[in-house]
Amino acid sequence: MEEETQIKVNSRDAGRGRVTCTIIGPDGQEVPNVEVVDNGDGTFDIVWMCPRPGTYLVDIKFGGVSLTGGPITITVSRGLNFILHSPVYT
Repeated sequence: MEEETQIKVNSRDAGRGRVTCTIIGPDGQEVPNVEVVDNGDGTFDIVWMCPRPGTYLVDIKFGGVSLTGGPITITVSRGLNFILHSPVYT
């Protein structure tokens, strides 16, 4: 069962720029329909349907450049809801 998943990006201190995101699933395929929502306050929400638990490679870019330390690996576990286990980058 797919679960809607959200990652919040805070770019307030970085200035103006476009945020994009590519997510590669445990099967090595790109996750379709990854949406980047500009909240208008310097933050962005990355919304995607997580198809199943596993390890995902997330490449978040600001102004066409991957965030420092990126792409990042996140592990999604099944529980009451899927739980994301990932480092925090600022």
